[in-house]
Amino acid sequence: MRKSRFSETQIGRMLKDAESGRPASDICRENGISSTTFYKWKAKFGGMDAFDVRRLKELETEHSRLKQMFAELSLENQALKDVIEKSCQASRASTSGQSMFGRSSALLRYFSEHMGHANDYISNPVYSNALFFGLPGRIRNNQ
Repeated sequence: MRKSRFSETQIGRMLKDAESGRPASDICRENGISSTTFYKWKAKFGGMDAFDVRRLKELETEHSRLKQMFAELSLENQALKDVIEKSCQASRASTSGQSMFGRSSALLRYFSEHMGHANDYISNPVYSNALFFGLPGRIRNNQ
């Protein structure tokens, strides 16, 4: 998100000047902003003081950060689901009769190469529930 040239107090001062009866065109000319920008600010921040404007901007920043975190975790979750699905398909297609649990070292190697060290995910309870739902403990302890 692009940082504004004007601080919260400056925006609040411009809006207070307009509320006190000063023409918007004069305020825009003095501060070097377009009338469109002024009216957008008025629609967004009208009736707020500087503290409220600052708090609103902090909340918007936090919201965008949380959206980014959610997107990254969703992408990672989907990738891990794909890995597990491929591993299950490979174990079903195997004619040797060996189950996926016997291939734990291959699964851990794949995690290490593509997602970082697998034990990082295993030791984190959030990931361990999502990744290894129902898999026996020997996969978690096999290194």
